[in-house]
Amino acid sequence: MGMPVIRPGVSLPRPTTSTPASTSTASTSTASTSTAPTSTGSGAATGVTEAGATTSTKRSPSDVYAAIPEKYTRPSAHVGTSFGGYSWKAEDLDDVMHRYAIGDAQALIQTAIALHRGDQTLSVDELTAAAKKLTSYVTNGHRYSPTVLADIMQARGVAEETALLRTAKRLDNGDKFLSRGELERAADVLQGLVGANDIAEVQRRVAGYGKAPGVTSELLGVVDGHNVTALHLPHTGPGAEPRLRVVVTGGVHGNEPCGTGAAMLLLEQLIADPKMREEVAFTVVPLVNPRGYAEGSRRTPEDIDLNRNFLPGAKGQEEVQMMEGLLGREDFQLAIDLHAGYASRDGFWLYHVNSRDLAKEAMGRFAVDFPALSPKNAGKPMVSPGVVESDPRAPGSPHGGTLKDLAIDQGARWSFTVEAPGSVGYVDQVMGENEIVHQLVLEARRTLHVEGQTVGDS
Repeated sequence: MGMPVIRPGVSLPRPTTSTPASTSTASTSTASTSTAPTSTGSGAATGVTEAGATTSTKRSPSDVYAAIPEKYTRPSAHVGTSFGGYSWKAEDLDDVMHRYAIGDAQALIQTAIALHRGDQTLSVDELTAAAKKLTSYVTNGHRYSPTVLADIMQARGVAEETALLRTAKRLDNGDKFLSRGELERAADVLQGLVGANDIAEVQRRVAGYGKAPGVTSELLGVVDGHNVTALHLPHTGPGAEPRLRVVVTGGVHGNEPCGTGAAMLLLEQLIADPKMREEVAFTVVPLVNPRGYAEGSRRTPEDIDLNRNFLPGAKGQEEVQMMEGLLGREDFQLAIDLHAGYASRDGFWLYHVNSRDLAKEAMGRFAVDFPALSPKNAGKPMVSPGVVESDPRAPGSPHGGTLKDLAIDQGARWSFTVEAPGSVGYVDQVMGENEIVHQLVLEARRTLHVEGQTVGDS
């Protein structure tokens, strides 16, 4: 699905990256006055010390931001004061980002516009409402030390508090306390995310993943000098065959780079922790449309929308034929294609084919920590928050040629198009889609265990 800007042909200028590299000029501070807000974003935070003692104080992220390079914390100079007919005061934008520890100016502005009703001047109250929305799904029951969090944000130059906390939750050892070590590992993950539309880095990393132990790299084809590669990761645990075979794809639309970012993150997770592959074999194609990705374009240079052309026996489009060959050759039960959608959407969502129950359970768990699309924003029939009914494939249908449809045609039992809302920043898009992949895989495994199926039965 597309991620159109609010006015056709115009997009907000974006800082170089929403999480500065570890080479920033920030230095570590351990002063007790260096604090950051919790998920409420209100400035009043309840936290715990590293030893676990409860504290309650009035907190501000000002000390955190003091050590982060100015270009990431004074956004007005980089996004200006107007866009698509909307305007705001530079000092209001700077103040709200400062108070809520939000590092992505574009996400804040687009969320404020999506929520806006009335005239086209964004007040400080409207910017604040958008900031609260962006920071509302963070910890949900996990404790952490605000001082330790602030120290790590300073030392690593990480401006995305929400993404840092969400990532640390996935690394939690089960005690519901995000320790310094877990927060530092989360910072490592964020700093390791591939940048949006950085095709040179994607190709470099994909080549490296292919050399990891047990990973098989398959060159599906080359288009205008760009490789389209599938990485095959075998299952671990008992049994000669996996219980579940999964294919994950990203970058079908080049102007939706979070799909490739999430697929790349998944590869790193699966390589680093083979237990994630217990009973499950993965195939990941992180970049289906490299030419569009390189140009930040939804379409190919031939002006073709690939996700309307994945039709059985399609001719004349190399990328489509590559994916048809892969899906026809492998016995995948679960297919997940990663995209991004409209800035006006209020949460993540997915379109499903023959997969209502699986999607409902997976998105139900996902929505505990991330925003899921609500019925009022869906525009199509919904099963539950974040689960949207897909248009049926039919001759001449404008939506009948998606990659998820092709996966069903080639024998997949479950198939999804996953969408990240354009109203959140790139980092949160990547982390949200990565989480949805894990939840869908978990639910597919549970379903197969309940049914007592094997690969051959499915």
